[in-house]
Amino acid sequence: MSNNTGENSNVTNTNASKEPVLCVACGLFFGNAANEDMCSKCFKEKVKTKTETAPAPAITALKSPTRMEEEAKTEQVKASTPKQEDTSKCWLCARKVGMLGYKCRCEYTFCKNHRLPEDHDCDFDFQTREREKLQKANPTVVASKLKDI
Repeated sequence: MSNNTGENSNVTNTNASKEPVLCVACGLFFGNAANEDMCSKCFKEKVKTKTETAPAPAITALKSPTRMEEEAKTEQVKASTPKQEDTSKCWLCARKVGMLGYKCRCEYTFCKNHRLPEDHDCDFDFQTREREKLQKANPTVVASKLKDI
């Protein structure tokens, strides 16, 4: 019988060592040893700040120089284009459109006569956008190479 009491005392000692610990960051919720004794909220915030402070040059090194030049050009174009202040009027004819105005991908609001991209000389590049969507949706599949026997 003395063996049984010894086993029970070992079980209670292991349970006693696993008492819930309050979060070391906020002290409001219970922490987890897997999360460095932090609650899930504080741990997520810590991971988020680590990923934000990670060096970004590694990502830019993967981009081709032509792609970076294109992005720089689009940023310059966006900075040079005027922004529509009053979205309740058509950008071209200034007709009141109210709630029924059509917002184009070039981010301007138009009336029913100028809603089509051909009618208002839209500067949005539909072709490259659709090509990028196709590339993302259909990745190239390469068969694994077999060794010659």
